[in-house]
This record gives sequence, structure tokens and C-alpha cells, in this order.
Amino acid sequence: LLLTFIDPFSGSPFSAYVVTYGDDVARIGALSSVKMALQKLSKWHTALNTAWEAIGIVQNLKKFQSLVAFCGPNSTAKYHKYAEHVLSFSGKLPTQVATHLGAKYDLLGGNASELCHRLALGNQAWSLHQKFWASNASLASRVRLFRIGVLPVVLSGLTTCIFTKSEFLQSEAFQMKKLRFLLRGRAYGISNNSIRLALQCPALKSLLLAQHVSMWGS
Repeated sequence: LLLTFIDPFSGSPFSAYVVTYGDDVARIGALSSVKMALQKLSKWHTALNTAWEAIGIVQNLKKFQSLVAFCGPNSTAKYHKYAEHVLSFSGKLPTQVATHLGAKYDLLGGNASELCHRLALGNQAWSLHQKFWASNASLASRVRLFRIGVLPVVLSGLTTCIFTKSEFLQSEAFQMKKLRFLLRGRAYGISNNSIRLALQCPALKSLLLAQHVSMWGS
């Protein structure tokens, strides 16, 4: 169940897999195999052509975009098999990275592009307070500003994204570099976990997991 709407007349919820935005059509579905993806794509294409031909409308396949995120073993092989069909169907390969609701989604299910974008924004937010980081403000004040002025820039909206282990390590490296800088040399010889505990800054993976549980729990 990917999209749920409320009927304005009955108040009952109903699911939707084909949604129109003006003259654009979005087809969204949860798929369990390459075969199912190809069958669903063909079924949607045929159904739309049948409905639109009656009113003199034809799909513009030049604008056709396809983003499929495969997970589990052989994800790359599954993608290439799917891409061959899409290429023969529309004349171009599936989208490498798609942007939806402001977040970037990669073709194989990871979110490396979005994470790199967010870390860059986090560095920009950090640079805005360079004078404060170097000031005589207390460590507690500097850590507090980091938690409310930098981390939200990185984490906001990432609750629904899927990250690989290497991507999580990349995010942790970003945070630890900043926290060690705030300690001004006192971090030498201290483990990352000890620094997180002392400064009360959980790992970003833990923060995202807590947000994820909170979102679904509500």
C-alpha cells in the first residue's frame, strides 16, 4: 500500500497506484521480481492507452521515466535485465537518479546521491558558524549549536531513505570530524563511542532509526 487517499464523500480510504498531476501520470507499485515489474509496466501502459485513445490522447514516451529500486542478492543483474526491456520499450534507459519530494533516489535502492548532497549542506551550515566554533564559548554551547544548527540540515527528511553500511560510515565520519574539532585536541586517544557519550551526540544511524520508529509508531 503506497498511496492512500480519503474519499471526500464517504470518508473511506482507498489505495492508488496510477496518479495524475495535470498532464503527467505517475505509476507507483511495490514489486517482488523483475518479471512482475515488466508485467506491471506493460499492463499500465496498455490500460492508459486504451483509456486515452477514446478521447484522442496518446502517451508521450519521450518523457517516459522509470526508476526501479531492487534490493537483495543480484540487484545489479536484476536492474540490467529490467533496463534492457525499458530501453526497447521507450528508447532510453531507466532514470539513474530520480528526485521525489526533494530527496534523490538511486536506481539500485541506495541514497548515496542524497547523502552526499546533505553532507555538503551540513558543511555549509557548519561554515556559517566558524567564528563561534573558534570563540571562547563553552563546549556545551558549541555542541548545542551543532545539534540544532547543523545536524537537522543533514538529517531532515532522511527518515524514509535507505542507506548502505558504507553510506552510514560516511555520515558517521562527518559527525565525528565535527565533534573532534569541537573538543579542540582533547579527543586524542579517545574512542568515537566515548566522544558520543561524553557530548551526548548519538550516532546518526541511531538518530535516524529513532525517527523511523517514531514515524511508524505514530
